[in-house]
Amino acid sequence: MTHAQVVLILILLQQSLAAGAWLLASSFLRVSPRPVRHWAAASGLVAGGLVLYASTGQVPTVLTHDVANVLVTLSFIVLRRGLQVFLRLPVTDRQHLTLAGLTVGLALWGWALESGAAKASLLSILVATAGPAGCLAALVHEARAPLRREFGRRAAAVVLGVWGLVAAAFMARFVAALLWPAQAGQPVGVDTLFNTVLVMALMVGGLALHLMLALAVILRLALKLRHLSRHDVLTGLPNRRLMQEEIAAAWSRHARHGEPCALLAVDIDHFKRVNDLHGHGVGDDALVHVGRTLREALRSDDCVARMGGEEFCVLLRNCSAGEAERQAERLRAAVVGAPLQLADGQSLTLTVSIGVAMAPGAAEPELLMAQADGALYAAKHAGRDRVVLHAPA
Repeated sequence: MTHAQVVLILILLQQSLAAGAWLLASSFLRVSPRPVRHWAAASGLVAGGLVLYASTGQVPTVLTHDVANVLVTLSFIVLRRGLQVFLRLPVTDRQHLTLAGLTVGLALWGWALESGAAKASLLSILVATAGPAGCLAALVHEARAPLRREFGRRAAAVVLGVWGLVAAAFMARFVAALLWPAQAGQPVGVDTLFNTVLVMALMVGGLALHLMLALAVILRLALKLRHLSRHDVLTGLPNRRLMQEEIAAAWSRHARHGEPCALLAVDIDHFKRVNDLHGHGVGDDALVHVGRTLREALRSDDCVARMGGEEFCVLLRNCSAGEAERQAERLRAAVVGAPLQLADGQSLTLTVSIGVAMAPGAAEPELLMAQADGALYAAKHAGRDRVVLHAPA
């Protein structure tokens, strides 16, 4: 057994483990099941090609050259399609079918030529390199924007850089076969120094490809968990934790640059009565409805969060006391003017009480929140469905 065949067997084990790991992730962990199944299939196709490559000299050359090269190219087509699904890109099946057809056509042409002819060898290497390189190059181009949006520039650069290097390595092999056919133009299972180095590079490249895929999955899971930890599950609004971070940031700008901000404590009036009369399902609908109404009535720079129960909090950035009071009144009127439509065709009018506190006017963020709560209690005691501005002593 040649050195190249030994390394090919190691890559075969690597790809088989990768296929099993992706299938496990799809079946039991439910991690992006559709793209993960694509990547498992891609690993399986590569494994099939590697079995044939490693059988050079033991089975007909049409299998170790032509069929093996077609399987490898098909694996990269499936890999690209899975990534398109994962990144929510348009699936380019017409391109994939065209590339698959060209790959099979070139493989048949090479097989029809005299065995061992230089032209047949170059065609075989072209099939094995151009398809994978083209798939990866296209993927680097189309995935740049969605990767940056979802994971940031730094993570996108790492993932795209690895894919680009692997694509360049495939094309470099074809160029080397043109320049040094005696060494680089031999089938990958033939024992030459170039092929030994090549298959070792392929082993590293295959590992790097799967690591980048795993990195993308892990990053998406981490971002999803971070989002869930900072947002309310029912309404989709920021939760208390995220709102506290936003308040701290606004307070920091106020302390450094004197930028005023306002905090509004918002509470749905008689919410217990809604649950008692209509059920908790309608109560949940009311929370979602009020949260959406508040968010749609705010400026783009402002923030609304659900603090718990029927209480919401609104942060108004860079506004005066008069503007804050007017905006609070606007929010109150928006809720009253948008009744909740019930399943039986009736409507339920909801009202909110709002307390307003200003910075400047508080010594620290915690006091600002306490002042907004105090103003909210005053609005409740004054009859509800109103806005009260905290009056400094």
